[in-house]
Amino acid sequence: MYVFHISGLVRSQCAGHLLKVIQECDADARVEVQSDTGRLFVESKTAVEKLRRALKDGGYETHSVEERP
Repeated sequence: MYVFHISGLVRSQCAGHLLKVIQECDADARVEVQSDTGRLFVESKTAVEKLRRALKDGGYETHSVEERP
């Protein structure tokens, strides 16, 4: 599981857009958005850099990424 720390997660619309961005990379990804903390939890077999690039292309800036078991 990856935990992305993202700036600008203030609206509920962002959650839907983030889900779409991640699932375009991996349709089987499990995604949870915590807008209040600016964290995006992603369980995916896709490489973290590909996910990070997709987020950037989608207009989101990731400050850091944690990898959790």
